[in-house]
Amino acid sequence: MLFFELWAQSGFGDRILDLWAVIAVTRLLEQKCMCKWLSGSQYPGFHSEYSTSLFSLPDVVWAPIEQEPPVQKERIFGQDSQIWGNHMTLILPHGIINSQIFPMNTFWGTTSLERVFEQLSFYGLKDIDPNKLVDAYYHVTRNTIPCEKIKDRINTDGAIGIHIRLSDKCVDNPSEFTMSKEDYQNIKHKCEEFIKQQDANASFLVCSEDTVACKAFKEFIRESGRRVLEPDYSNLKHDECALLDFFSMSRCIAIAQCTKYSTFSIAASLINLIPLINFHGFENNALGIWRQTANIYLA
Repeated sequence: MLFFELWAQSGFGDRILDLWAVIAVTRLLEQKCMCKWLSGSQYPGFHSEYSTSLFSLPDVVWAPIEQEPPVQKERIFGQDSQIWGNHMTLILPHGIINSQIFPMNTFWGTTSLERVFEQLSFYGLKDIDPNKLVDAYYHVTRNTIPCEKIKDRINTDGAIGIHIRLSDKCVDNPSEFTMSKEDYQNIKHKCEEFIKQQDANASFLVCSEDTVACKAFKEFIRESGRRVLEPDYSNLKHDECALLDFFSMSRCIAIAQCTKYSTFSIAASLINLIPLINFHGFENNALGIWRQTANIYLA
């Protein structure tokens, strides 16, 4: 069994992408994964635990937060000061743990299929058929499902998902993971043009952590004569609302990113491999990491 301490203290997208990669590796090793799912509350806009009772995945057991690996650690190897701290531990049959840093994860949420493949030799899997990794990875994504409480509220009705991601993503000095205010305005304009090009009967699901931007975008869509779907958030906690958005987007016919880069909508698109439409392009954009994993269209 592999014991995985998911230390990524950011949003759901980063964390689920890393966990998918870990489970894919454990499937190739014919192991199970025990995951300690820690709090995701480090950055602005994320104040949720994203309770593991709200979704399920294959081949994973959730460890209590206070739980340590079942046997004594013997040694740690493969450490890199540039790696942020997602620990994966192999519990060997004779009771000794080899504790490893998940090597491809220099930033949380960057564990695409191509990056996992580059690191397979780390796990003694360098001769594995690449198709087995692909099958293992998409088996995990396809079988990531919401709890009944969330599932019963999903009604996308052939909609196109629009994901607006602002908070800490809109900054003065952008990196490949963030954008400037000018970047956002350009992306927003292109997204609005995209909406106007759709059929007059098209429907849209707008999801965002920014309530002001979300409301304004819904008004724009309605003024264009098109339909806006309104999820039923009544009596839901913050993390339940976020995961209703996530799984609802995964059931749309496509997701348009009204942001430069977001792992939340990348991950949602991967569940059913639906088109992910991006209006910024690959230049100075971490989206390129997912070029061969997600079904990306540039507009």
